[in-house]
Amino acid sequence: MAEMNDMRILGLLPPAGGGLFDLAHTGQESRLLNAYFPAYLREFNALYYFSYFTEQLTDYTTDPELLQRVKLFPRAGNAPDKLYGFWLPFVYRRKIRRCAVLRVFQITGTPAAIIAKWLYGIPYVTTYGYKYAELARLLGSPVKAIALWLIERLGIYFADAVIVTTAELKEHVARWTSPYKIHLIPNGVDTELFSPGSRTPSPDGRKQIIFVGRLEKEKNLFRLMDALELVNAKIPVSLTLIGEGTLRESLELYAASKTNLPVRFLGIVPHQRLPEYLRQADVFVLPSLLEGHPKALIEAMSCGLPCVVSDRSGCRAVVEDEKTGLLCDPEDTVDIARQVERILVDADLAVRLGVAARWHVVEHYDLRRLVERESALLKFVAEQRHGC
Repeated sequence: MAEMNDMRILGLLPPAGGGLFDLAHTGQESRLLNAYFPAYLREFNALYYFSYFTEQLTDYTTDPELLQRVKLFPRAGNAPDKLYGFWLPFVYRRKIRRCAVLRVFQITGTPAAIIAKWLYGIPYVTTYGYKYAELARLLGSPVKAIALWLIERLGIYFADAVIVTTAELKEHVARWTSPYKIHLIPNGVDTELFSPGSRTPSPDGRKQIIFVGRLEKEKNLFRLMDALELVNAKIPVSLTLIGEGTLRESLELYAASKTNLPVRFLGIVPHQRLPEYLRQADVFVLPSLLEGHPKALIEAMSCGLPCVVSDRSGCRAVVEDEKTGLLCDPEDTVDIARQVERILVDADLAVRLGVAARWHVVEHYDLRRLVERESALLKFVAEQRHGC
């Protein structure tokens, strides 16, 4: 019922199956706790975070204000994992009905929001930052692709506002909802944390190439190693991979048995420490076959690191070829190698790209400004619900 709705409470719904636990596993929980939550709390008196995990907020923060004003509601009930999003609006119906608006962090989390809207009239704002159905097709999962296709369209259609991260995604979403509901707010980065710094040359004299992201098929990492093997035949290089994924074991075996390329697998690195590794690298490479609006790329650029990235829409939204980075054909091993080699042999090019990348991020992707815009949008949707 409308009278139970509280203008002061913002409800937060993670992607399907998500929570602070998986954000911490990828080193990303600090972004939410240190940037998003404080900004939300400037517009709302309290936050309700509905997790898919059995967890507590005290597992991740000791901040007294967050512990007082943010309530984390862990997984409850006996619903199967894949159905919990449909069960959540019922098991926590009293808490959800108190929310003025729901913030859904990715489109896969919208089933819970759609049900809450149907049953309790709670508006919701979702992000569409990645083509999940297209990714499922790329990975050869047609049934999953169909399910995600349906979730994407329903989640966008019923949303009161949709946040997109690139102009290309804005055009994509405009086919399914009214243009006035679509808001372009790109991913951002803490430009103070991710900033240029001094670099210590590698003790072995090798140039250092770095990748940050999930170790999955769409990231195209086997081809990256093949490309760097070509570079290594001319210029001694090493590769550092930061991140985890289902392909880690296969990648380790490939690196050890199929190439002469030195490869370090560092796993998950705490987000606060990631700039240390970026500053020690010579080139950041992102050879993905599909991207949304890659935060890892923006973080590398913010550190003034020259970047070689896929000539794909998500990367093109961030990098202007030859000005703020170099684009490559992710399906062409030789082209990836050629672009990396250009940066390694041309110091002026490397410096020019790194400086331009840093200033582009400062101007367009400062996290604090972008989160303030998002918070204002959430407050606006909440006020519309209350007729303010």
